[in-house]
Amino acid sequence: MQILDDQELVRAPTETKEVFTLRKGDWIAWCNLTSHASQHETTWELQLFVGTPDNELMAAYCDSQGEVFSLSEKWKTKLLANGWSNSCRENSGYSCEPTRERRTA
Repeated sequence: MQILDDQELVRAPTETKEVFTLRKGDWIAWCNLTSHASQHETTWELQLFVGTPDNELMAAYCDSQGEVFSLSEKWKTKLLANGWSNSCRENSGYSCEPTRERRTA
């Protein structure tokens, strides 16, 4: 894993996508992937949030897409083993979006 310095991150174009979203009771956990493309390379930042966007639980910089896939699957498997579910799906009756109330609670 590689950690970019602050200057490199500021210059790098970024793109963020959701990897997965899980639910446990009233709690939501979601994993986002942000790619940082610099002049020389692309790195990926994988972030796991629980509850609100302000509650980052884990973050890692990955050097390859394979590393991103294996780490995100590891996080997801661990959450599922601890009672989290995929009930954050369309038509499930649950909202998977973090709300302003959750952010300030």
